[in-house]
Amino acid sequence: MDTFNRIFIIGLLLVWAFIWAAIAAIAFLFPLEAITAVRNFLAVMEGNATLYIRVMVGLLGVIFVIISLLLLVVELTPSEPKAVQLDQVSGGVAWLTTDAVVQRVKYDAEQLPFVLAAKPRVTPRGRSVDILVELTLGADSEPTASTQEAYRIIREAVETKMGVKLGRLQARVHQEVPRKGTSRPTTEISSVKQANIAVPPADTTPQPTTPPNPAPTEERK
Repeated sequence: MDTFNRIFIIGLLLVWAFIWAAIAAIAFLFPLEAITAVRNFLAVMEGNATLYIRVMVGLLGVIFVIISLLLLVVELTPSEPKAVQLDQVSGGVAWLTTDAVVQRVKYDAEQLPFVLAAKPRVTPRGRSVDILVELTLGADSEPTASTQEAYRIIREAVETKMGVKLGRLQARVHQEVPRKGTSRPTTEISSVKQANIAVPPADTTPQPTTPPNPAPTEERK
């Protein structure tokens, strides 16, 4: 229903824009003829203001009001959340909302160290779902291998953990560009180097000590 409303409103806007564009073009190119045509139309309406014309105009107004109210009601009525049927449930029928699938895919994909952000879009297809996920990768990651690993994690999350059949899986990959003048931190490298340095133990062997020389004394005369 949301798609129908969107198409209907877009169509009305296009028709409305075309009508006003045509009126503006005629008034700009043929101003005298346009004024004469409007004057003649008003004269005809004034001379034939019969009950039949008034009823037709009133019916057209009522029809437009009813259509507008119906569209408003349909638009304001809360729709049921989209869901997919679970196949592995016995003894009844169970449905899983697509929001739950979205949250699961987002969580599992963002656990990968090279995925900075994941924005999945899930479309139910009866007993399966199609997933389009936008992945933002780090600047140091390799797009092909990273996307392949993300596919594996997403398929495992949907089919194994949630029990939902996965149909088409697509990804739009974005990768961060490293900024100029930035360097990678060397904290981990420094700690590794320090860990590999062997410090010799302190020498605890007692060293021989020599008594201090006595101070010379003066001889008595």
